[in-house]
Amino acid sequence: MSSLKNFALRGITPQLDANLKKEAEQSNQSVNQLILTILEERFGLTKEHRFTHTHSDLDFVMGAWTPQEAREIEEAVAQFDQTEDELWST
Repeated sequence: MSSLKNFALRGITPQLDANLKKEAEQSNQSVNQLILTILEERFGLTKEHRFTHTHSDLDFVMGAWTPQEAREIEEAVAQFDQTEDELWST
């Protein structure tokens, strides 16, 4: 037996309906998922997102390489893109 509950919302105005649909589309969610997200956030029930912290400590090097430097770096690290098949065979 499922412990998930269902609710029916009544009295949704055309403006609220339009706003919910627009927000759901913009966030690439269903209206149902959007409403669940809003309620979870409102009641402090959101899950902690692990590994989503944005780091900015290396921002100063982004876009700082010349095209020649970028090519040299790509060539220098190209070996790390190769797989040693014999190490992965069973």
